[in-house]
Amino acid sequence: MKDWDQELQEKVLDLIINVHMLPKSFLPEQRKDKQQENREDPKYYYEAWSKLLSEYQKSFDTACLESIYRDFDKIINIDAKLPECLLHGDFHLNNILYDKEDGRLILCDWQNVGIGIGTDDISFFVSRGNSDGMNLDDTILLEHYCEKYSFISGNEIRVVDVLTQNAKQTVLVSFMFWHFYLHGAEYERVKQIYEQMVKSYEYLREIFNHT
Repeated sequence: MKDWDQELQEKVLDLIINVHMLPKSFLPEQRKDKQQENREDPKYYYEAWSKLLSEYQKSFDTACLESIYRDFDKIINIDAKLPECLLHGDFHLNNILYDKEDGRLILCDWQNVGIGIGTDDISFFVSRGNSDGMNLDDTILLEHYCEKYSFISGNEIRVVDVLTQNAKQTVLVSFMFWHFYLHGAEYERVKQIYEQMVKSYEYLREIFNHT
């Protein structure tokens, strides 16, 4: 793919917005029943992250990790009041093909397609992309998503709701899954994922403090 500039980033978002605009009936009925959230005991995730961070000789402040564990139920029950739509479910750069001849982007690998909140695809894309060194600004991308989605659908969604859902999903994906893939990784990569989780949690904590 060509240089990862702002124009291309927005083009990628336009691609996933087109997916989110598809009717939910596009998904076979038997797949819809499988979109239940798989939630284990949050203590398992906390202990897994603690074990991971211990590999780096106390280089991380684990106080925030303890807070995420304590507030897990609050986080998972946040309702950003965004519409449900069709999700790709595995939206990242390796699943996007770039046609150099005409500049088209083609989305592949549809085995995880499901129903959910559209910004969950964006959250995963940013998290995965930044872990691979893409240096994405999630706020700019989400504002573009919000504006374009509202224009195409005719139903306005608020930036604050989009940012809240993004923070929620970033925390959950990081807390529940990233520890599986980071054992033995370089310190800087672990630090990036952990700090991204912490930053998103602190955003959510501000919401908790005002409700």
